[in-house]
Amino acid sequence: MIPVITLLTIFGLYVGVVQQPLTAAVAFTTSTLTLTLKRNLGLVAFMTRNASEALVSLERLDRYFSSAEPLIRFPVGPLKIQAATFRRSKKETSFRLRDISIDFVDGGLNIVSGKSGSGKTSLILSILGELALESGSVGRPSDVAFASQTPWLQNKTIRENIVFNAPFEQARYDRIIEACCLPLDLEELPSGDQTEVGEDGTALSGGQKSRIALARALYSKTPLLLLDDIFSTLDTKTTAEVWKLCFCSDMLKGRTVVLVTQIPWLAPQADLAITMEDGMVKAIEQNLGVIRKPVRLELVQDIGGSSDGDTAEAWIAEAKQLQPADKRNDIASEMEASGGITRFTSKKKNEREKNSSSPPPNLSSLMV
Repeated sequence: MIPVITLLTIFGLYVGVVQQPLTAAVAFTTSTLTLTLKRNLGLVAFMTRNASEALVSLERLDRYFSSAEPLIRFPVGPLKIQAATFRRSKKETSFRLRDISIDFVDGGLNIVSGKSGSGKTSLILSILGELALESGSVGRPSDVAFASQTPWLQNKTIRENIVFNAPFEQARYDRIIEACCLPLDLEELPSGDQTEVGEDGTALSGGQKSRIALARALYSKTPLLLLDDIFSTLDTKTTAEVWKLCFCSDMLKGRTVVLVTQIPWLAPQADLAITMEDGMVKAIEQNLGVIRKPVRLELVQDIGGSSDGDTAEAWIAEAKQLQPADKRNDIASEMEASGGITRFTSKKKNEREKNSSSPPPNLSSLMV
């Protein structure tokens, strides 16, 4: 109604005050100009509202950029940390990695273990440059592949997530799919490796997401792989199979691997075993010359939940066979220090004491 009232007012003033005849040309021209003016005024109001929202967004960006840490670039070279101290940010001082000195085995498997909250993931993030370096020095290769404990996937197909914009090589792709135990999963999906995984992999299970993230890291040709607890979402059988196909083959030949894990039977087969505690390096054990071999599935299942002392001792005996002769005593000591066999040996000792204290059988009752 307002446009109509406005036009009637204009025409009334034109005829009554100006004393001019209202012709068709004047009427249509006035209507067109009024509609154009109305549209432009509405556009100004719309732009004013958007401009205020843009100012609020710019203020948020200013606060973000002022609080962001600059990107840390380390000298290019073999992976090595020397007398370094890290913290999550310049403002946070609650948790730090202190006095970290690790000379990682170049081209080998480096395993980081320790209790929850000991700083294992923080060590990986410090290598990535995500933690603020307070003192010391860090050297690493320029190209790094990272598989986080919480896998990050794009809203694309499984193949696109694995290839990750790298040139597609069919033979390499097929081998990595096989090594990550993905063929059966792909057969069950409706479109195979062309299945859309959804935002952050919502269409997949936790184990599938972890193995796809591992496959992406393996498909890359970076000299350094950082794998943060990739076995945590896998069952025992799949863990043993992935270990066999990925880590006991030439899949990782010539590539430096830093693997964070809490699985006790992996450390004896690492070139370098690092134990973290309260943000510090508790122990470093070198197993140079180790030959990684697949572990028996029944042994893995027993050591995870059985209380038989013979099972733990069998695993130690098997682990010793994987090492050079001069390293066997060190491996047995590491297994005992990790607490993985404490409950087994203590129970076995109690059973032996119980058997020795029991009275001898009455032989007379067995005689005819």
